[in-house]
Amino acid sequence: MKLADVEVSKILDKSQKLTELMDKARDQPLAVNPVYLGTPENDFLKSINAPWIRVTNIPCDEADYADDQRLIEYPKVQVDFWINKYKLQLAADIEQLIYQLMRDSGYERYYENHYVDVDISDLLMFTANFQYLGL
Repeated sequence: MKLADVEVSKILDKSQKLTELMDKARDQPLAVNPVYLGTPENDFLKSINAPWIRVTNIPCDEADYADDQRLIEYPKVQVDFWINKYKLQLAADIEQLIYQLMRDSGYERYYENHYVDVDISDLLMFTANFQYLGL
């Protein structure tokens, strides 16, 4: 059984192009690459640190079986990122790059949305759900 959230956070974390886009959106790099497995600490959640990415599992247990054994699993994950609501072109570029990285890793998006964050109103939250379909 794969730990999909761990795998996906590693995929996104190691993308230099994604890191560069996030640095460009905030006009500076951070001391750490802001790809988080789960929600970052509250003191990090500030507009100045955006964009950052959060990866979480979506509960499911889909699989294909052969000879009464699990053969292929189809885990689901949610990938969210926050960005200044005035940086729409960079937001679109980040969203597209995340989609491409996920597709290249065998995941397909089945839901996406964005909206103003209720806690930090100058940020948009982009959310996308992906399911592993295999390579």
